[in-house]
Amino acid sequence: MAYKTKDEKGNDKILETAKKRFKVASTANETNRKNHIDDMKFRAGEQWDPKIKQQRDIEERPCLTINKLPASIHQITNDQRQNRPAINISPSDDKADKETADVLQGLVRNAERNSNADTAYDVAFDAAVSGGRGWFGLISDYCDPYSFDQELRFLMIRNPLSVLPDPSYTEPDGSDMNWAFRFEDMLIDDYKNRFPNSKAHDSQFVWRTDDEGWITEEKARVADYYEKKLVSDKLILLPDRSTILKSEVDALSEEGKDRLELSDKLIQEYLSDPDKTRDTLVPKVFIYKMCGFEILSETTFPSQWIPLFPVHGEELLLENKRIFEGIIRQAKDAQRMYNYWKTCETETIALAPKAPWVGVEGQFEGHEAAWDNANRKPVSRLEYKDVTLNDNKSAPPPQRQYAEPPVAAITNATRGAADDIKTTTEHSDASMGIRSNETSGKAITARIRQGQTGNFHFVDNLARSIRHSGRVFVDATPIIYSTERWVTILGEDDREEIVKLNARWEDKSGKSREAIDFSVGKYDCVISSGPSFATRRQETAEYMLDLSKSYPALSQVAGDIMVGALDFHMSDEIAKRLKKTIDPKFLETDDENQIPQAVLAQMEEMKQMIAQLESSNAEAQDTIKTKTLELESNERIANSNNDTKIRIKDAELKAKEDATPDDLNSLAAGLSAVMDRLDLLRNDEPVDEDAIAESLEAEIASGNNINNAGEMPVNDGEMPSGE
Repeated sequence: MAYKTKDEKGNDKILETAKKRFKVASTANETNRKNHIDDMKFRAGEQWDPKIKQQRDIEERPCLTINKLPASIHQITNDQRQNRPAINISPSDDKADKETADVLQGLVRNAERNSNADTAYDVAFDAAVSGGRGWFGLISDYCDPYSFDQELRFLMIRNPLSVLPDPSYTEPDGSDMNWAFRFEDMLIDDYKNRFPNSKAHDSQFVWRTDDEGWITEEKARVADYYEKKLVSDKLILLPDRSTILKSEVDALSEEGKDRLELSDKLIQEYLSDPDKTRDTLVPKVFIYKMCGFEILSETTFPSQWIPLFPVHGEELLLENKRIFEGIIRQAKDAQRMYNYWKTCETETIALAPKAPWVGVEGQFEGHEAAWDNANRKPVSRLEYKDVTLNDNKSAPPPQRQYAEPPVAAITNATRGAADDIKTTTEHSDASMGIRSNETSGKAITARIRQGQTGNFHFVDNLARSIRHSGRVFVDATPIIYSTERWVTILGEDDREEIVKLNARWEDKSGKSREAIDFSVGKYDCVISSGPSFATRRQETAEYMLDLSKSYPALSQVAGDIMVGALDFHMSDEIAKRLKKTIDPKFLETDDENQIPQAVLAQMEEMKQMIAQLESSNAEAQDTIKTKTLELESNERIANSNNDTKIRIKDAELKAKEDATPDDLNSLAAGLSAVMDRLDLLRNDEPVDEDAIAESLEAEIASGNNINNAGEMPVNDGEMPSGE
């Protein structure tokens, strides 16, 4: 959406508004900025009052600075470096998926590595611990000078005073800022070289200084002015009761629309239905690069939040004013006292004048120079003038007048000041590495944790800001990474993987992967703190080695894991070989080339079922053969009986004189039928059991010639019809 930058009178409205807001922010943050500068000077060693230091220098007296504050600061900042907060991303609705969340998290890790985000975090955190508030940011830029693809990068802000935020923001992570400035002062020649299209190159342009510091005789101030505006848009209600903006639909890829089951025709139907759309105002961030007399460029950042992130130290609200301070602010007086008492101790013991010489008036006459230098350098002899007293006796020789300096009192005061520094910075002796009354490791650890707890709010504030930066990263990702492209993602163990966005693709193993589209679904950011992956890997290896000493069998079931956790050359190769020697039932199922345990169990169950089926089949074959023999035997017996009966009948008929030709013909027909049946049974041949079994199996399979009992029909020995 285009915005007019000039009104009818030709005045630059955006520039005018920006300069007014800059002045408001400068006034509101003036106290915090002055205190921050004073704190940083104090940390750098400027800890004496200038007047006192000047007086002592004139008197040639010592003015020592024993700076104990950097050690307290490093206790906090180095603990943070050992336990860095990490951005974790997870799905938050039914359209998001775990695989896309993992890719998005890997993309964040890769951006952190490529843009040195750890340095940006460290610089901001150090500024918060020392002066009360630090800053880091997020920018979008082209991947390289030869690419049209953009990427997100984390921005280190070395000077926290170069950021002026909206003084009305209240959230610790700055998520409710409506505008902010990030500026720098550069030489005029550098300004002209950096911005060749500036009106400053016009021959008729005249540099005019102003009272607000935007332009001086030597420098020009250039600022990135961030402004969050509410832009009109259409909110669309989808059938599943979820919502999407029309601008988001326009930015979707075709595959993204397919995943949401949105077509151009369907979108037009939604837009024409007043029950499914409504007008809404959506926050959008504009970035204007400006100087005191012109707007140099105008861009947008694809998020609803301004990509500048404050890291707060101690935050106080006093008379409606916010005060930010680090650990230096409250420790200044204790540090000054420590410097003073250390100086007094040194001055008293080492630089104090020697005990004076005391003598009778006139004894030093003629030898003043020798006696004056007696306390400054060693001499082999000293002469004095003999003086007679009133009683005509010689005065005794000059003697020193000794006095005991209060060294013990000064030392006690020094110790008290040192304890005050530890109290104001909330550090115990154990957390500073000083031995105390604790003797057990548990007690020492408890004291160290106590010191860390006293300053935990610094680390917690950093975690809040990093979490918000992750939210902004995720919010901007669908726009920045909306094209079909290959990107590198980083795993927790710093292993790289190249994936394709917004299109189906194949991984190295040739497996087809679904399209990764960041515009579909919503994702949440959480923060986890702890040691780095390398540190945790080393600790894990030490724990496993200690455990293997008390349980030697561990190396037989987890030897590959133990070696893989060790950090030496070729440890991964050795772990792969050890893995081949381990019983498969102890192996993990994450390896792609390994059959999962669930599948192995199913395969074992299938083997048992096959064995049972084979056993049942063998029993069935035996039953078929036995039944075949029984059937064949019964058939032959029945036919033999029929043959016998026929022959007996034949004999009886021949014996009867009244036998008719029809009786004889019927008897002959019955005998012929029996003989035919015997021929079919091959009565004169041995029984072929295999052939009969195959025939019966075929009959059983076809369901033919089987009675209800599952047996073949057998002639019961009755005479065939026509007997």
